[in-house]
Amino acid sequence: MTTAPFRSSLALLTAGVLLAPTWLGAGEIQPAADAPQPLSPEESVRRFQLPPEFRIECVASEPLVADPTDAAFDAHGRLFVCRIAATTSKATTTSKS
Repeated sequence: MTTAPFRSSLALLTAGVLLAPTWLGAGEIQPAADAPQPLSPEESVRRFQLPPEFRIECVASEPLVADPTDAAFDAHGRLFVCRIAATTSKATTTSKS
């Protein structure tokens, strides 16, 4: 049957496409030079537009919470925040002699 050579060729092609950026020396993706910069927590609060009967206050910001992805209040009014657990691309090792 001719599917075995086709599968191995497809696997090599897929591996080549996935690893091409590594082979070409591609580094980290750089943000656009004109990308907007993050606001301070105080400035973020000031920019909210709320009805007069509402109020807003900052209850958590970096460095207390890094890379938040979601937030929710429970029935007791407690705030729970989800975040992305960061990983580093460069491993550091220590050794003890």
